Order: sequence, then structure tokens, then C-alpha cells
Amino acid sequence: MQSAVIFSIPTPTANGYCWRWRSADSKTESQEHFPYYYDCVLDAQAKGYSVQLADPHGENAPGRGSLPTHLDK
Repeated sequence: MQSAVIFSIPTPTANGYCWRWRSADSKTESQEHFPYYYDCVLDAQAKGYSVQLADPHGENAPGRGSLPTHLDK
């Protein structure tokens, strides 16, 4: 399975940023942007990419104790 990187980009929304993903080799990038970190992670995984979860930061990122267990695989 290929790996992907999650990154934020500035946006004029209330949050001020959104999330996208890109394959580690930079050949593929998400077709849309996501207001929530884990929606972005789930999209990358649905496209066949493995995402190494980092401690998310930001107003709309969930706390460390609320990570869904199915994302740890």
C-alpha cells in the first residue's frame, strides 16, 4: 500500500484552513479539500493509501483520546 501525507491549506472559511492529502511520491493528490482532518484521512484510505496519523492540531481536529480505533490499522 502506498503512503500519503495530510496537509492543510489556507481557505476563506470560518476555520481559516482545510485539509488535503498527497501521495508520498507526489504523483496523486486529493480531488477535493476537507474541513475535517479525519475526513481527509478516510478519503486517502478509501483511495488505497496508508496515512500515518500524527497528533492533529487545530480548532476542528479531535483530541488525542477521541481517535477512532479503525484508523489505527
